[in-house]
Amino acid sequence: MKNNLKYVKYALLPALGLLFVLLVSPGFKESSVRVVNYQTYFEIQAPFQFITDIADKKAVQNENIHIPLHLSGDQIPSDAYIVLGEKRYKMRSEQTGQFYYEMNNIQKSEKVHFEAGGFSSKEYDLTTSLKPSLLGYSATLDYPSYLGLANETVRNIGEITIPQGTVISWSFDTKNIDEVILSTSDKPLIPQRDKLKFSKKFMRSTLLQVHTRNKEVAQGDSVFYQVNVIPDEFPQIAVERKSDSLSNKVFYFLGEISDDHGFSQLQFHYRFTKTKNKDNQNKTGSIPIQIDKGLESQTFYHYWSLDALSVQAEDEIEYYFTVWDNDEVNGTKPTKTALGTYKAPSAEEIKEQTEEANKEIKSSMAGAQAEATELQKEIESIERMLTEKKNLDWNDKKKIQDLLNKQKALEEKIRSAVNKNLEKNNKEQEFTPQEEQMLEKQKRLEELMDEVLDEETKKLMEKIQQLLDENRKEDLQKALDDFKFNEKEMSKEMDRMLELFKELELEKKLNETIDKLKELAKEQQELAKKTEDEKGKNEALEKQQEKLKEEFEKVKEDIKDINKKNAELETPLDISKQKEKQEEVSDKMNDAQQKQGKGKNKEASESMEDAAEEMKEMAEQMQQEMEESFEEQQEEDYNNLRQILENLVLLSFDQEGVIDGFKANKRYSPKYIELAQRQRKIKDETKMVEDSLLALSKRNPEISSFVNEEVAKINDNLDKSLEYLGERYTNNAIVTQQYAMMGYNNLALMLTESLDQMQQQMKAQKQNKGKPKSQCKKPGDAKGKKQKKPNANAIKKMQQELAKKMSELEKGQKQGKGKPGSKEFAEMAAQQAAIRKKLQELNGQLQKEGKGGSLGDLKKTEDLMDQLEEDLYNKRLNSQTMQKLNQIEIKLSEHERAEREQEQDDKRSSNEGQDQQRPIPPSIQKYLDEKKKETELLRSVSPDLQPYYQKKVKEYFGQ
Repeated sequence: MKNNLKYVKYALLPALGLLFVLLVSPGFKESSVRVVNYQTYFEIQAPFQFITDIADKKAVQNENIHIPLHLSGDQIPSDAYIVLGEKRYKMRSEQTGQFYYEMNNIQKSEKVHFEAGGFSSKEYDLTTSLKPSLLGYSATLDYPSYLGLANETVRNIGEITIPQGTVISWSFDTKNIDEVILSTSDKPLIPQRDKLKFSKKFMRSTLLQVHTRNKEVAQGDSVFYQVNVIPDEFPQIAVERKSDSLSNKVFYFLGEISDDHGFSQLQFHYRFTKTKNKDNQNKTGSIPIQIDKGLESQTFYHYWSLDALSVQAEDEIEYYFTVWDNDEVNGTKPTKTALGTYKAPSAEEIKEQTEEANKEIKSSMAGAQAEATELQKEIESIERMLTEKKNLDWNDKKKIQDLLNKQKALEEKIRSAVNKNLEKNNKEQEFTPQEEQMLEKQKRLEELMDEVLDEETKKLMEKIQQLLDENRKEDLQKALDDFKFNEKEMSKEMDRMLELFKELELEKKLNETIDKLKELAKEQQELAKKTEDEKGKNEALEKQQEKLKEEFEKVKEDIKDINKKNAELETPLDISKQKEKQEEVSDKMNDAQQKQGKGKNKEASESMEDAAEEMKEMAEQMQQEMEESFEEQQEEDYNNLRQILENLVLLSFDQEGVIDGFKANKRYSPKYIELAQRQRKIKDETKMVEDSLLALSKRNPEISSFVNEEVAKINDNLDKSLEYLGERYTNNAIVTQQYAMMGYNNLALMLTESLDQMQQQMKAQKQNKGKPKSQCKKPGDAKGKKQKKPNANAIKKMQQELAKKMSELEKGQKQGKGKPGSKEFAEMAAQQAAIRKKLQELNGQLQKEGKGGSLGDLKKTEDLMDQLEEDLYNKRLNSQTMQKLNQIEIKLSEHERAEREQEQDDKRSSNEGQDQQRPIPPSIQKYLDEKKKETELLRSVSPDLQPYYQKKVKEYFGQ
């Protein structure tokens, strides 16, 4: 070893040289390394280096990856390439030596290397992880059951709009997913066999976020779904109240309700907030209203009558409506209307309203009477004009047309007065009930006013219009003459109605004032007792006395008004003004108040007792004077009517004698002039009867309007007979005389009925005299004799009795027993006239009830009776007469059968309709129909519209 050390110095120099080479040129040793590692790829040594972080990157399937490359060295190429598998792509240059490549939608792992300047980098492994993917989805929408919507399924939609409470069942198709994270859940969901299912009920709008992941990828596909939730809105309701024109206690509510999905119920609620009736204090009630629960927008109608609630004057009631929707998700939601208030009028308000209405009615009646008189003058002027012309020109037709238009306006005015009177009576009766006897008079006046507007006048107007259009001058003259007669009768009848109205108004005012005096006397007595028991001054009692004083001052004004109204009557009542009594009461009440103020309660109480006694005496005196005055008038009217009836019988016999005289004497006979003078005397005496009847009818509503009409027809026929006699047209004169004869008999029959009714009424009043008002019964009430409505069965029986009598007389005539006498014919004619009148009344009653024609053609039967009546007046009893009688009996049998069927139908309808709601008045129905038309377009809105726009459409139509 020591020997070898000496050679070390020789090896040192080569070793240093080798070290120098290794340091200066490292590649010197690489050849041996490559030989040893022959399987490894070694880059050709380039004058630069490939620098990249691709080895650190991890790709995710279907995503993009950014691959950077940096070349470092002395010589840097201008271009660089990336080689993916077998494909070579040029990289983009950012600046010298800086390159990158965007690899899009990578699908799998790749072998990657770079190339630049003819040199290649080493090869890298680009690993690609499988991406968690959502391939598609479907959502099944399970709507709340109350909506009535069918479930539906939507696919791959990023935004869904649903009703509140809808359950969405999601179904996702997945790939490479281990877990799904929902923004609405803390717990991850795990797909099963590439399927993920979950459900959720949505109550509010939500942005649903779905995130995916697997073992290799922490953030895979993420999707966002906007779920818009439409909440179930509160229902809407709007109500309008309509009053009944005839009642203060009847109201009609017209409403509209709307909701996005429908309703569960609608109710009307009320509560008494003020009442003197203990049973009604704080009383509440609810009434369900029928609606279509599935219809989202609809109108409703509610009829509310307060009659069943025993509402009194000055009562107050609050009311409102509540509608509930059909929300099953949150529970049904109610919406209420604003509180409405009903205030019953006070007695003083009713009194003021009644007096105001009375003024309007009297003014309308007086105006109508004046207009009817003016129309008579115009008709006379037109008649004179027509006699001077052969044909009608345009101006003539215009005058007649204007006449017809004025008649229509007059009828409207009368109709308005009739309706106003009916409305006033109904409203007055609701809070200030009248006695039965007063109600009977009131009802009778209503009937008489209604009879003024008869069907005959209407038909006559239509006839004149037709004749005018057809230019038939002669027929038009005859029709105008009838028109003039009708206007004359209308004027007289309106004058009569006005007088009867004033009399009834006075009687009501008297009764009210008497009742008020009795009430004040009672209150004054009660206050006297309280004052006597009180020690010292008491302001509350003083105020009560002051109030009683004020009330008595109002009574004094009422008495003053009574005296004024009484003076305006054509035949005033015999009642005193009671000025001394009034002053005595006022003095006593003042004295009582002064002593109250001084604390002299005992003396004040005595003055109050005196005032109360004086008021009682006033009331009793007024009551007695009124009853005695009415009783005296009734007795006078009865005697006058009986005298008129006797005069009519005498006139009838005189007229029959004149007719027989003209039949026996020719035109040139010396007795002709004497007979004509007798006829004029009959005419003058009949005119006196007419005036007496008119005056009598103005005081007694029991006298039918047909009475005045019939006597006017008699006078009209007598006028015509005198005209014919002046021209010696004897046959024509006899015809009009016979019509007058028929009129006398008809009139006698009518007056006999009126006389019986007056006698009955007088008897009832004598029985009730001295009884309290509450116990008084009207003639014809439930316990008295009741006037029956005419019916076909009763009329048929009356006709059968007459037919039997006529058959016996006709049979005797054939057997040679001779012709019946004048008395027998007159009796049969009067009997037939009575039957005809009953049939006429039945027809009028049916027309009024809107059942005209329900029993057949009653007018035709009436005409047949009229012809038979004429035969009897002319003393004709032959086969033709009996044939007419047979036709009448057949017709009456048909009417009776129709009446029986009608009664059965009415009975069935009555039973079936017991639970039916009151029919809607025409004016209210018209309003509902108009509202329905306004919203008709709403039903045509396309169901494809988004809910937002559907809502806006509903809001528009709901305005």
